[in-house]
Amino acid sequence: MDGRSRAIAAAGGRRELRIRRKLFHLALGTAFIILFLGDRDLRWPLYLVLLLGLALSFVQERWPLRPLKWMLDRYDKVSDHVPGQGPITFFLGCLVAWSLFPSDTALGGIVVLTFGDPSAYMVGTLLRGRPLPWNGNKTWAGTAAFFLVPACILVPLMGPVLGIMLPVVGAIVESLALPDMLVLDDNVTVPIASGAFGALLLLLFPGL
Repeated sequence: MDGRSRAIAAAGGRRELRIRRKLFHLALGTAFIILFLGDRDLRWPLYLVLLLGLALSFVQERWPLRPLKWMLDRYDKVSDHVPGQGPITFFLGCLVAWSLFPSDTALGGIVVLTFGDPSAYMVGTLLRGRPLPWNGNKTWAGTAAFFLVPACILVPLMGPVLGIMLPVVGAIVESLALPDMLVLDDNVTVPIASGAFGALLLLLFPGL
């Protein structure tokens, strides 16, 4: 296999990895939404799941377990700071929003993360387009999709103000070139920022 063929194969492998990650992201977020709608107190058992995930990540980093390594090799990014970073940060961001904010805005933040991120990747990959001036790794098309898809879901559920503003905040936060830190992963920042902004709006304008 020549150099060009190896480069094409590597690019295909990276694309397949990203698609698997986005599908897993979508499935995990949908499960969170279903659990949230079923019983808000279910967040407490989910904190135990998060703690178990953190413990497994700690063990895997030091004493790799073969079955877990097989799975992580198919979902983890090379740039991840810890094994299982995607699910860990997803649980963390959603649970913090679930615990701190009113039901509507917490749910809105989880919806923005669940549907915005995969939509941004798919549209940004297919359409490409011009990069954002403040973040060359993001495109206008992907950021627009990050806003539009959650907005189409939330406006009928929450009304036009919250249904539009929560995805706007999420899209802005997701587009920022933040320092590469675990706690600043967009799985954490998007639901917390969206939920916090929604909670602030409800505090200032209770009739929304």
